[in-house]
Amino acid sequence: AYHGLYAAQLTTVQTPSDTMFGGLFIGSPGNQGVNGGIPYTVQPDSISVYVKYNIQPNDTAFFIVAFKNSGNMISMAVKTFIGTQLTYKRISIATNLPVSPVPDSLVAIISCSNLDPPRMPGSTLTLDSITMIGTNQPFPNPSFENWTPKTSEEPDNWTTINFGVAPSSQLSATKSTNVYNGTYAI
Repeated sequence: AYHGLYAAQLTTVQTPSDTMFGGLFIGSPGNQGVNGGIPYTVQPDSISVYVKYNIQPNDTAFFIVAFKNSGNMISMAVKTFIGTQLTYKRISIATNLPVSPVPDSLVAIISCSNLDPPRMPGSTLTLDSITMIGTNQPFPNPSFENWTPKTSEEPDNWTTINFGVAPSSQLSATKSTNVYNGTYAI
């Protein structure tokens, strides 16, 4: 951690059939970008964050915070990372928010690798202390001090999309004893 006890460290990992990037999201990732988000109704002029990273060759990490009004994107603050920064460094990213309309929500995508392939195993991005500059409405959980354990069961040799709904209280694929044959069904 740079401040407090915790930070968020994202790592790209190799799975048996794919390479998965470490990611943080505010909102729900989908085909059309990030849906939903959280209420956010002020206009910061920039966002600062403390980062350190080790991005593998041919890979890129992303820090993206977007502001929406009535579901439409009105501005994005984007920073990419390549190479290596082994100690925390404070960066600042302009929000480029227009005077009007005022945002009503905020979404975020933070990843330690390319969002589309290729992704390189071993890329890491560690971040802490996200601050909105020019406003008093804070970024949610800006120093990653608050964590909630989330667990789900996965059927052996299968992957469900529970990872996409884990922040909610209801999982999309669960073990069931309502079976046709055997002990469990899904």
